[in-house]
Amino acid sequence: MKKLLLTSAILSITACSQDLLTQPKINRDIYTLSDTQVKPAEKASEFNLIIEKPEVAAGLDTTQIASIKNNQIVYKENAKWADGLGAVVESTIAESFENSKFFKSVSTEDNGVYGNYAVALQIRDFQVDGDKAKVKISTKLIKLPEREVVLNLVTSKEAASSNVAGLDKAFNAAQQEIVGKVVEVLGK
Repeated sequence: MKKLLLTSAILSITACSQDLLTQPKINRDIYTLSDTQVKPAEKASEFNLIIEKPEVAAGLDTTQIASIKNNQIVYKENAKWADGLGAVVESTIAESFENSKFFKSVSTEDNGVYGNYAVALQIRDFQVDGDKAKVKISTKLIKLPEREVVLNLVTSKEAASSNVAGLDKAFNAAQQEIVGKVVEVLGK
């Protein structure tokens, strides 16, 4: 009886594994965002900047690339972000701040580094809507350790495109505004 049960179990596992092996593989395109090449600051500061983990609207807090159709969030088939959207934005915007050459150092809050200022981002829109890519980010520049908000900026950008390249273009325009405004405020 044990031999019969064991043989039956082996045959079942073999049949299941054959089904899994014959399933078509889904090709997924994996995307990331490009950092913004901003004009380097004329004079560097002694400030250390911390990029806090971005807050992301619930429907966008995923590796899937969002699209809006008839006021409903749908996700692009066979395409995703290299990491969760918040993590992709966080690392890309940190690199853009580094490109400004204004800060002594730029780090994310995960590194446990002390900073003079922090940037808190809230991603409100980051999707393709019809034939436009839309990005809307709320940014707060916070003086540390007081946690005093010294800049409150809402950036909203669109690009005439219904693909990930349009999202990247809109995001780059938003990054330029965010980095430029932060450097301008702290450079006074």
